[in-house]
Amino acid sequence: MASTSGRKSKSPLEKAVKIWRELTPEERISFVEELRRGNDSGNNNDENGNDFQAGLEKGISAGVKKGIQHALLKGVSKGVETGFENGVAKGMMIEKINVAKNLLLEGFSLEKISKITGLSINLKLCENEITLSFIKK
Repeated sequence: MASTSGRKSKSPLEKAVKIWRELTPEERISFVEELRRGNDSGNNNDENGNDFQAGLEKGISAGVKKGIQHALLKGVSKGVETGFENGVAKGMMIEKINVAKNLLLEGFSLEKISKITGLSINLKLCENEITLSFIKK
């Protein structure tokens, strides 16, 4: 009977993928281990003499390999992106601090330096030493 929603019924592969996605990681591992054991319920060959178990294991292995490659590529890509963003932010901060130091050497007031660079300026007086630090606002 045709579906009233106008949508085609799912293929066996789509149904299998849906079931696979609903399994917990532990259930997936158990399922794969069970497949590897083979269930020895008789002949696992199809009508052409192909070993179903071997084909299934080959398919699972290829899928896992492709999944790992995809995950690694995505992880490396995200890591590079994050590293680049952090490096740019650090470089910009270093440049702001260098500008602040140069402005200080030129005699600009701390308030003016803070306004120009967007940095907060922390001034500490300890005995005979003055510590000046710049921090992001």
